[in-house]
Amino acid sequence: MDEKEIIQNLIRALMFYGITKGWELQKLTEEYMRLGIPEELVNETLNEDE
Repeated sequence: MDEKEIIQNLIRALMFYGITKGWELQKLTEEYMRLGIPEELVNETLNEDE
């Protein structure tokens, strides 16, 4: 598993955590940015899962 795959798994895990906490999209985006995850990778990962 390379670094990109690990970060993508973190993105997905944080998304599910946010859902259970009732976070709005803005809050979730703020958390990704706080962790230093590039917005482009977040969008790419979440669009893959659709």
